[in-house]
Amino acid sequence: MVIELPAIVFKNEIDVGAITGIAALIATAISFAITYSRNRKSEQIRIVSDLWYKIETSMNKVHNKIEEYDKLDSNSEEAKKLWLEIYPNTSFAVGQADFLSYLILEKEITDKKVINYYKVEIITVYLLTKKFIYDDTSFGYILKFKDKYRKDFGSVEPEIKLD
Repeated sequence: MVIELPAIVFKNEIDVGAITGIAALIATAISFAITYSRNRKSEQIRIVSDLWYKIETSMNKVHNKIEEYDKLDSNSEEAKKLWLEIYPNTSFAVGQADFLSYLILEKEITDKKVINYYKVEIITVYLLTKKFIYDDTSFGYILKFKDKYRKDFGSVEPEIKLD
């Protein structure tokens, strides 16, 4: 059976080339979706790793000083001097941790394994630095993140041990 229209001819036959073309198009779409998903996951890991490197570097600079500060009377001159050394690094770390919390809460970072890996670390930064940051607005997204953490895991906060 052949249907003829001006300039168009439809045949009741299976064209192997058309089927191959459709299969290639479907394979390309699937390949693109898989590649996009992997690239998105890799990009999320890269972003979180970069942010965490900055946080960790800042916190490592003051790790021992925080231990010293905890042993002092907070009103002493030595404690005040130590606070001035600790504050810039803890403030920077809090800013980065707050941004990381924002990215997670706004679902820019969605990989569950990445979130679970850094979940306790973000709360740890909060717990270690809260005595040096007097303005709670600095912790805006960290506190929201902490609330989400509590909903997921109860009211237990991670135990902080300084090595």
